[in-house]
Amino acid sequence: AQSRIQHNPLTHSFTHSFAHCFISTMPLFTLYLKMDLENLTDITTGPDMRWYMKLKFSHSGEETDKEIYVCALEETQHGKNSFHLVIKDPLNRREATVNIVKDSMKPYTEDDSGRWAPVITFDCRGIEPVEFIPGMGFTGKHPKSGTEFELDLSDDYAEFDDESNEPVGVYDIHSKFDRA
Repeated sequence: AQSRIQHNPLTHSFTHSFAHCFISTMPLFTLYLKMDLENLTDITTGPDMRWYMKLKFSHSGEETDKEIYVCALEETQHGKNSFHLVIKDPLNRREATVNIVKDSMKPYTEDDSGRWAPVITFDCRGIEPVEFIPGMGFTGKHPKSGTEFELDLSDDYAEFDDESNEPVGVYDIHSKFDRA
């Protein structure tokens, strides 16, 4: 039995290119952290967290010269939609947007210590994150006493938990972005 469907090279090529366009421009990027925890767990943030990062514009390849932040509580109305960040490419004036994906924030736990673990996902259109700049806005708690600590992850963090009579700390902090 012969197939009635005939292969049209022009249509196939167009369809393949069109589909490839959508597949290769998936705009979701997940931030992964890797750090060593000492007597701390549930490293997390609140909705007011300012996620500082360096970004690269998709069309021009130009990187931001300084860090830009994205915050879930700050929205900019743009057309019919709202975004957590709207920014123009300085080379070609094209607009790019970033949104924090709803319910994507996850705590970094003591079980994650020393391993890469996802902490948040961003929907990026016309731009992509290239470097995360950790800093203030994180909290963690001692797994036994429950004492909560405000963490500055711009460098190693060391403190003492009086309630449990144990040191607490976050060391060797690394970050990376991967396409989701």
